[in-house]
Amino acid sequence: MGLPDYIPVKGSITFLGKDITRWSITDRAKAGLTLAWQLPARYEGISIRDYLRTGTKGCSERDLEESMDFIQMNTTFLDRAIDKSLSGGERKRIELASIYLMKPRLAILDEPDSGVDLLALREVLGLLRLLADQGSGVMVITHREDVAAGCDRSYLMCDGRIVLEGSAGAVKRYFMSQCRPCDGCEVGEVMRRG
Repeated sequence: MGLPDYIPVKGSITFLGKDITRWSITDRAKAGLTLAWQLPARYEGISIRDYLRTGTKGCSERDLEESMDFIQMNTTFLDRAIDKSLSGGERKRIELASIYLMKPRLAILDEPDSGVDLLALREVLGLLRLLADQGSGVMVITHREDVAAGCDRSYLMCDGRIVLEGSAGAVKRYFMSQCRPCDGCEVGEVMRRG
């Protein structure tokens, strides 16, 4: 997630005051932490309704309809099969509906702009803001200035360390004036909302 070639050798992961470094993915999810990868999971052959129910317990029909309203898709899509004909934007929005249903304390989204056209990108960014406004923390990992500009805080990472915190504009100015390309890795900005 942003640091593919790094192997952790020290440190810890703290979430809500608890060390979760050795927690399983299941335990992290139960604590309210969720992750959306750069490319949405390729569930195919099941309905959107069934996909949305896989990550939640006790999900009612009203909850499903509300999640479709959240992602601005008609509820008739619930019965549609997930298949190759769905666009990248539709897949991303369905994934966001799943996150919405989970009501996480923190959602970490790895490049939510990946595979999404410009029109769908605006919708996805609006959904991220809505998710944050409804009480979830939203952390966005991106390399795009337009995505970073919508975030409340921006962080510049280099060599596995946070080297700057500030607005997206401040991070960009610092990067353009002070940074050089890293050897063997990409420099990315880690943005957090909410």
